[in-house]
Amino acid sequence: MLPFLRKKVFWCLDFIKGSPLKKHYNELLLINTKSPSLKAIKRRDERITLLISHATRTTKFYKEFKNKTKLIDFPVINKITIQENYNAFKSDLYLSKPTFEKSTSGSTGIPLTILQDKRKKERNTIDTLFFLNKANYQLGSKFYDIQVWLENDYTLLPKWVLRLRNMIQINIGNINDTNISKLLNKLTNEKRSINISIVSHGLELICKYLDKYGFKNIEKLEVNSIITISESLSEYVKLSAEKYFGTKVLSRYSNEELGIIAQQLMVDDTNFHINWASYHVEFLKMDSDFPAEENEMARIIVTDLFNYCMPIIRYDTGDVAWFSNNNSYTNFPTITRIEGRKMDVIYTTSGKIYSSYLVDFQFYDYFQYIKQYQFIQTDASNYLIKLNLENEKFPFETQLRSMFLENLGLDATISFEYVDEIPVLASGKRKKIVNTYKTAQ
Repeated sequence: MLPFLRKKVFWCLDFIKGSPLKKHYNELLLINTKSPSLKAIKRRDERITLLISHATRTTKFYKEFKNKTKLIDFPVINKITIQENYNAFKSDLYLSKPTFEKSTSGSTGIPLTILQDKRKKERNTIDTLFFLNKANYQLGSKFYDIQVWLENDYTLLPKWVLRLRNMIQINIGNINDTNISKLLNKLTNEKRSINISIVSHGLELICKYLDKYGFKNIEKLEVNSIITISESLSEYVKLSAEKYFGTKVLSRYSNEELGIIAQQLMVDDTNFHINWASYHVEFLKMDSDFPAEENEMARIIVTDLFNYCMPIIRYDTGDVAWFSNNNSYTNFPTITRIEGRKMDVIYTTSGKIYSSYLVDFQFYDYFQYIKQYQFIQTDASNYLIKLNLENEKFPFETQLRSMFLENLGLDATISFEYVDEIPVLASGKRKKIVNTYKTAQ
């Protein structure tokens, strides 16, 4: 089926059902724009008011806040809060209605399952389509979804659904040079342009393969967009992938329990544009629930405006970022940098935060020798570097250690350990940065 026919079928089926997806899409267009109208602002305010009213009327957890009308009057919650009060977060109105489970795999050590209602599921579908469109994707075009698919993964779709969506799901869990070669063959044999969503470490392995071996006819591959998910996108991967595939590489910020919170766009591939139509996002200080200052490291706090089955208000995602109110592409605040998990922030020996981007930068000159690396802070002044090498030897320990000593502190102790593999977590992520010292405190 041609792409334009798939697009027509999609919207025709939606029209038969009363156009719920089209209505969601129109709202995203209304609110997620550079200069939101008074109508858009009013719609967002209404969404917040309706959510508060619903949550305080129908859930045990929020009933004690029934006289509150502003989000700031509600407590900041996290995964542990939800786990310890799980049934209290369920809305009485949805106890006998169909629900859908969305589970985090516990990459933070805390697995969690969130129940979602039909409308929330529809919203997530359209959020995905909206942000794909912002990355040059056209509904019905060939789409490769390249992730670590687990055995009996609930997100694996039936073949007929994949065919209807013109979508291919590829497991990158045990990727090696042979599998990369097969994947590149498959991509270069496509007769039309394609779109790719891929976990960041998977794209990194592909780029390293191309650095090492190259690939015949790679220049003939027509890629509309590449969106990286699950992990932060390093400068090396971004620049390498853009060179090889001839398109901008964008990064998405999302999680399983909520959905797409922010994404870089073709018109602005440095800042993450927040999905203000579906969520309310706050940036709070690292050590308190007071608002953070612009360009200050902050915790990301999210309110889901659409999940009425299990209302989530002021949810601490566990991630940290910097934000800005000044952006030429939008009047909304944007995220300028996402650091990753709060629990895995690295600190110098004097207690100052050391950016994961700087860690990655230190390895930049040695990527040709390294398959994978992991940087671990084990104590206030002790750090461990795990390396999975391309060859048997790495003769640059002294240089690498010196660079880290200069940045982390001359009193730092930096050790090396050579491994055959940096394991992938149950979430499909491969952690490059780990802080076992702060986690244990």
